[in-house]
Amino acid sequence: MIGVNIRKASRQDVPTLVELRIKQLNDEDHYQTVDIQANLTHYFSESLENGSFISWVAEIDQKIIATSGVCFSAVPPHFGNRDGRIATIANMYTASQFRRQGIAITLLGKVVDEARYRGFEVIRVNASKYGKPMYEKFGFKEKKNALEYLSNK
Repeated sequence: MIGVNIRKASRQDVPTLVELRIKQLNDEDHYQTVDIQANLTHYFSESLENGSFISWVAEIDQKIIATSGVCFSAVPPHFGNRDGRIATIANMYTASQFRRQGIAITLLGKVVDEARYRGFEVIRVNASKYGKPMYEKFGFKEKKNALEYLSNK
């Protein structure tokens, strides 16, 4: 990772976070059927400001080449999560020419450390088929009890 600068994202990075998020979704075969650029801009601007989302980025020559993120939320506490707080890893993306160089796992470590620092006991990720091996290598374990309902269908 020679020449790669790792830093926390700021509001000035929002346009690039939006651009790379759309690339990530397309790379994961979630082809764009609606325009979400304004929604992403609003989300990243607001959540970076209020601290409900933290992102670390990797850059070369001041150009962002990889992103990471962690969203903070809560559900009612239960036996497996005493305070109900959940950190969800999201927005992990590395430009194709920089993959397999340890950048993504370095960024993952940063957002996991951030969640731990804030006292989150549960850290989740909805991994793509491409990212799943990295998360498993890091120590994430698969849970098969999640379902999703799309209310707009």
